[in-house]
Amino acid sequence: MNREELWVRLESADYFDWCSASDITRLRSLYFDGAVEEDAPNFLKVRELFWHPEQSHERWLSIVEQRKRFRDDDGDEHVSQSLGDEYTNKCLDTLLLTDYQYVGLSVEKQLELLDILLENKKPLRSSYFEEWVSGVLAWLKSQNRKAWDAACFDDSKFAFSWPRFYWLIDQSPLVFEGKRIVIAEQIGVWSDSFPRYFLSTVKELMLMADRGKFPRRPTINIETRARFLSDFKSDLETGKAPKLLLDIWALVKS
Repeated sequence: MNREELWVRLESADYFDWCSASDITRLRSLYFDGAVEEDAPNFLKVRELFWHPEQSHERWLSIVEQRKRFRDDDGDEHVSQSLGDEYTNKCLDTLLLTDYQYVGLSVEKQLELLDILLENKKPLRSSYFEEWVSGVLAWLKSQNRKAWDAACFDDSKFAFSWPRFYWLIDQSPLVFEGKRIVIAEQIGVWSDSFPRYFLSTVKELMLMADRGKFPRRPTINIETRARFLSDFKSDLETGKAPKLLLDIWALVKS
């Protein structure tokens, strides 16, 4: 779909039900014209990197530079690295949790942007791990969790970047003990319900990979999904996956 078709898709899915008419006008200006406002409200700032029609390293860096600038009470402009860091950290957070194909940001461009935002950072939050697995499961089942999301698209940011999920696991304090996941040390932000939920969803995904079965809906790319499951199973069988996943795999196969 082109950008106009994606915008119509958002409208038909009531994506803008929280917006005023003036808010929608400003979002359109960002989405179609690349308008980056100097004093933009938060609902624009959180979308600038992902909704801008020019998806390039240079454009992303220019937007980040814009967010470092502020004016004092006398109207003089200053540059604050801390403001830039705060902005990029928030954008990294949302990018790790969202597949932005629904606004036309391709998987490849999302990963390119992710590499920029990840520089010198080691993000550790249970929500990242939960979203990675649940995002892949939703894609395999072609079940949009929100009417406008990208789960029914042919590609999945989460599936396509599965090696990055392995990287996240290797950075984490997660270990498998007995028949449960535990957090070896409190680094980052972890919800109390995370270990049980994560173990359950990872086991579901492994069972799908082991059997090679997922819902074959007529409108989806079956080959892409089948290839992902086959590659994941191969990683588990050959020991290429992180130890945490291999330990869970051993439990699934026992």
